[in-house]
Amino acid sequence: MVTGDKNLEAEYIQSPRRSDLTHGGKQAGEKKLRLRTLSTVLVMGMLAMLVIFGSSAASLSSAAYAVNVDGEQVAVLVSQQEADEAVELALAQEQQKWTDSEDFRLDYDNDLEIETIKEVGDNGYNSVTEAADLLASQLDFTADCVELYVEDQPVCFLASADDAVKAVNMVKSRYGSLEEEGVSAVYSEQRVSFVEATARLDQVVSAADATAVLAGDEGDGPLMDVVVERTSSRVEPLPYSTIREDDDTMARGEEKVVTEGKDGTQEVTYLQTERNGQVVSQEAVNKEVLTPAVDEVIHVGTMLMYNGQIVGEMVWPLKDHLGIVSSRYGWREWGWHSGIDLAWDIYTPILAAAPGTVTFTSTLGGYGNLVIIDHGNGLTTYYGHCDQFFVSPGDQVQKGQVIATIGMTGVTTGPHLHFEVRVDDNAINPAPYIGAE
Repeated sequence: MVTGDKNLEAEYIQSPRRSDLTHGGKQAGEKKLRLRTLSTVLVMGMLAMLVIFGSSAASLSSAAYAVNVDGEQVAVLVSQQEADEAVELALAQEQQKWTDSEDFRLDYDNDLEIETIKEVGDNGYNSVTEAADLLASQLDFTADCVELYVEDQPVCFLASADDAVKAVNMVKSRYGSLEEEGVSAVYSEQRVSFVEATARLDQVVSAADATAVLAGDEGDGPLMDVVVERTSSRVEPLPYSTIREDDDTMARGEEKVVTEGKDGTQEVTYLQTERNGQVVSQEAVNKEVLTPAVDEVIHVGTMLMYNGQIVGEMVWPLKDHLGIVSSRYGWREWGWHSGIDLAWDIYTPILAAAPGTVTFTSTLGGYGNLVIIDHGNGLTTYYGHCDQFFVSPGDQVQKGQVIATIGMTGVTTGPHLHFEVRVDDNAINPAPYIGAE
C-alpha cells in the first residue's frame, strides 16, 4: 500500500514544494488520494457496463442479408455488397463453364430477393464463394445464345456464333479438308445458318454435342450432308482409233489392215464428288496426251462379186439396150424414187443384170409384178411392173438371161421397167452399175 500510495501521490503531485511535506500538507494529500481511488473504481465499473451493454446493443443492431430464391432462403451474408457479389459470382462461374464469349450472357428466370434480417440461423453467415455455389444450384439460368438452323429447321442452341461455326466445321472435317491435296471444295449440301436467341441454360449444348446431332450420330440420319470435291490424276492408255477406208480394187467383204493400231498414253484428271464419304460421281475434266496413239487403217473392199465375177459389170436390163431413162434415182417432185425407170414398149424382154438366184416372182404393192434376184454378198436386184414371168423362185440365172417382159402392173403411168440395186436391203443408185450415168 505504501508503495502504491507513493506512486499515486507522485502522479498527482506534479510540482512538490518543500513546504508541502509538512503535517498539514500530508493530511490534505491523503484525502486527495482516497478521492482518486474512488473515482478510478467508478470509472472502471462504468467502462465494464458499457462493454457489456455496448456489445449486446451492437449484436442487436448489426444487419444480416439473406438471399432468397423464389421465397426460399438460400444464403446469408454480412453485407449488401457481399450479397450482390455472390449473385454476380454465381452467374460468372456458370458462364465460364460454357464459354468466355462476351455474347453469352447469363440471366435467371427466378424471383431473387436480398432481404435484411436481424437473426442469423444456426448455419451462420456464408462466404461469397459458398453463397455463389448455393445460388448456382438453385437458379434457373437463361442465356443469350444462338440457335442453329439447317434449311428452315431449328436444330439446337449453342453458346456463341463461334461454337456454331465450330460444330459445322467439325462435321465437314470428318469427310475432307481444303488442306488435303486435291480437295477443291468442302461444303454443306443444305443451307446452315444461326440467329441470336435466348434459351434456358439446360437447352444449350456444346459444339461437340451439336456436331453429333448434325452428323446423325444418334442413328437418325445426318441433318447436314457434306459434299467434298476432289481431283486426282492418273496415267491411262490412249486407245487408238480404227479408220476404215473403201477400196474398190478389193471384193466386197474383204478387209486388209494397212496400218497396225497402237495405244498411246495420256494423263487424265478426274473430278470426284463425294457425299458423306461416299462417291456419287466421277468425271474426267482434263486429258493430256503423253504418247500419241497410232490409228489403225483398214481397207474395206467395195467391189461386188458373184461367183468370181465383178458385179459392177452388169448388163443393161432390157434386150438390145432398149429403153429410155424416164426417172432417175433420188428425190422426185412426188417423193423418193428408189431405182431407175427405163421406158419402152410393152412386152419388151427384161434381162437379168447379173448372175444369181431368183428369190421372188409375185405382185408386191406399187411394184406390181416383181422379180427379185439375189447375187450374193448382200447384193440384190429388183425388176418391177413386169407383165409376164419367165423364171420362178429358186431358179439360177445367168447374166443377160430373159426373166420377164415389160408391163403396166402396179403404180405406173405407162409401160416401163423399174430397176433397183440393193446392198444389204438398202437401195443404192443403180445407174453406175448399168452405165446409165
